[in-house]
Amino acid sequence: LKSSRQGWGSVRLAFARSLASILLWGGRRGIFEPTWLTGAPSGGCVVTAAQTASGAMVLSGATAPYPQDCGLVTAKLNEFFWEWLMQPESAQLIRQIIQNAEDPNAEVAAPSSSPHHLHLRASPSSGRPSPPGSPHRTGAGFGRGPSDDLAVSDSASSGALSPGQQHSPPASPVPSPSPPKDTSDVLSPAPEHPVNPGPGPGGVSSSMQASNAKTIPRFWWPKRDQISELGQEYRDQIHDIFVKLDIKDGIRTWDQCEQIVTDVFKLSKYFAAPIFHRMKIFYDIIDRSSISKRDAMMTPTPVPITEMMVIGWANGKIQPDDPTLSFFSVVKKDHNEWIEKEDFDIFLFAILMTHPGLDFLLETQEFQDRYSDTVSSRIFYIYDRKGTGRIHLNNLRRYSPSVIDTWKQLEECDDMKMIRDYFSYEHFYVIYCTFWELDSDHDFLLDKDDLLKYDGHALSRRTVDRIFSETSCKFTSAVPGKMGYEDFIHFLLNDQD
Repeated sequence: LKSSRQGWGSVRLAFARSLASILLWGGRRGIFEPTWLTGAPSGGCVVTAAQTASGAMVLSGATAPYPQDCGLVTAKLNEFFWEWLMQPESAQLIRQIIQNAEDPNAEVAAPSSSPHHLHLRASPSSGRPSPPGSPHRTGAGFGRGPSDDLAVSDSASSGALSPGQQHSPPASPVPSPSPPKDTSDVLSPAPEHPVNPGPGPGGVSSSMQASNAKTIPRFWWPKRDQISELGQEYRDQIHDIFVKLDIKDGIRTWDQCEQIVTDVFKLSKYFAAPIFHRMKIFYDIIDRSSISKRDAMMTPTPVPITEMMVIGWANGKIQPDDPTLSFFSVVKKDHNEWIEKEDFDIFLFAILMTHPGLDFLLETQEFQDRYSDTVSSRIFYIYDRKGTGRIHLNNLRRYSPSVIDTWKQLEECDDMKMIRDYFSYEHFYVIYCTFWELDSDHDFLLDKDDLLKYDGHALSRRTVDRIFSETSCKFTSAVPGKMGYEDFIHFLLNDQD
């Protein structure tokens, strides 16, 4: 290196360009604050970095003197320089520069791309450097004379200080902040096939390796709040199910709708009967006043529901790639933007009528009603944190355990003892029996004396008075000084939480 002044100068110049791009990009995006180097804004930091690496650098037509009194700057940048110099890609670059200095006419292959190494390549047409991590271009590389390198240096310098210049982050295996929309074109082009990042940083790392670290894969999608029209692929799936089940004149019973609900709509099979009921109401096959009548839900339809009728109902209600949005749209009333407790009635009744683990409740109407009240109260305890009696779409996306996933687990478990969240019959039985024991007169209301017996008189009189003051939570019993069953469920869940 010492024997070739031209080669050594090229090495320092290449390092200066790389470091200047890193510091300018990071300073403009707020990743780090460069004032720890010089106490100056990010532009001054970039100038100092370039000067330290190459001695002096022409910026905007003026040569800034090297600050001789910044020992910390010199030491830190020397550390950066030697760390850069020890990279295998840097060694290959240096060999190419030396070879170019010895024989300027020699053709040298451009260095390969790496997630740890920055390549600033000039465009043959404009002479401007390409963003770090961009694909190789024909004629780019370091097989040029000293004048070309200087031209690239001037272009890079002026571009670094240009206020309108857009910069791209260096390619890195670590997920970086999403660039602004107006700089999306500066990033490397997307791969030919979409990359599924997978869960967590591991998925991003593997996809980065699959694309040679040239493209940052998409790892975030905005949440939808509006349902788009049902896509053609889902329409074809509905048609295939009609053909498979040999349904020629249309759907007449709710169980014929089950495969469409699970395979196309991506909802639990226990939504089949309620959705079939909603379709009958949507097409005025039955009276709209029977929307909440349980008996009408399981009866066959007098008018068959055709394939086009299924698609027509699903448009605006079903988003197959977003089950949470579909769940919210199907359960709520059409004129509301939230879910109320009564909206769950027909969906819970479908579970009571069709789930094999609850067959023993078919002849006990009272236990069916109490089970439905318990499940809906537990759902609202998780999702209605403000006690408004409403569940919005954001609540369904935010809180866990997911009621959508738990509803799907019912398909896999015939024994309700295996379900621990929301639908557990054992939990319901404990809650209901505890309430029944405290309700001495069995009027389905608890007063202060009844609640004092809870958990072996574990609550003090002052605690009970505080609960019945309804300061923290209003009762829904509509009877002053009395706690209803749903109020007791809320109290018990808080006590056990």
